[in-house]
Amino acid sequence: MAVRGEPRAGGEPSPSVTEIVRGEPRAGGEPSPSVTEIVRGEPRAGGEPSPSMIDNAPADLAELEQRLGHRFADRDVLIRALTHASYANEHPPLASQEGLALVGDAALGLVVAEYFFAGDPGAPVGVLTPRRAELVSGANLARWALTLDLGARLRLGRGEDLTGGRTRESILATTLEAVLGAIYLEGGVPALRRVIALLAAWQ
Repeated sequence: MAVRGEPRAGGEPSPSVTEIVRGEPRAGGEPSPSVTEIVRGEPRAGGEPSPSMIDNAPADLAELEQRLGHRFADRDVLIRALTHASYANEHPPLASQEGLALVGDAALGLVVAEYFFAGDPGAPVGVLTPRRAELVSGANLARWALTLDLGARLRLGRGEDLTGGRTRESILATTLEAVLGAIYLEGGVPALRRVIALLAAWQ
């Protein structure tokens, strides 16, 4: 219903995608929030600020981009990739890294499988699969995350921070996947290939 702006229960029309994206007025004259307002935390009607993904942003994002060999057109996407669920839970309605990590996990698997297949196209699956599994393992991803110093750049909830979350393997691996997911969504497979080749030291 939200796509077409069809009526909801009670007869009030749902905002259409056009209204949401462009911030066009809804019934009663109140403007719908635009995508820019939602993502960047620009003030809404009445002066109330929307939650910003820039609040308490990790420092040295430019250095991280340099280490990755990828410059983000929209750093808000990178900041989301560095936002752990524990931090998002403490700062609703911020979005966490989890969705990006899902995308990154799948995209990473594709690029790694492609690399091993191209290097040995005649190899049986029983040989290629363990190679891929080793490279995409949590332990290896955590090592890559350490080389990027992702732990220091993470936005963590207080509890996770106090209990060593910045050095926990599972959190580091998930964060690396989220960063890779952000790169894939912004630059596609070619950008992701370049970053993974750098991290894996592929020739």
